[in-house]
Amino acid sequence: MMEELNALRAEIDRVDQDLAALFERRMEIAGRIGKLKKSCGMQVLDSERENQLREERKNYIKNPELLSYWSELLEELMKISKEYQWTLNEDCPSLRK
Repeated sequence: MMEELNALRAEIDRVDQDLAALFERRMEIAGRIGKLKKSCGMQVLDSERENQLREERKNYIKNPELLSYWSELLEELMKISKEYQWTLNEDCPSLRK
């Protein structure tokens, strides 16, 4: 039993490493988007785009039991991405919301 538990934990460790690399990649892209928005005079917050993403991204999850957890993770990712963009662009015209 402990051997199986340790193997599953090792698998989680590998998934977490993959997630960390994907998170760094996502944030690098979010930063580039934030800088582009700033150069175009656009706001960081785009509520219409976020609403569109919420709807589209629901289809990424096949297990309906996980949908609410996925939605929570997506909300947090969008929040963190906006905060990072604001950090990079302190004089951006957006208000933090």
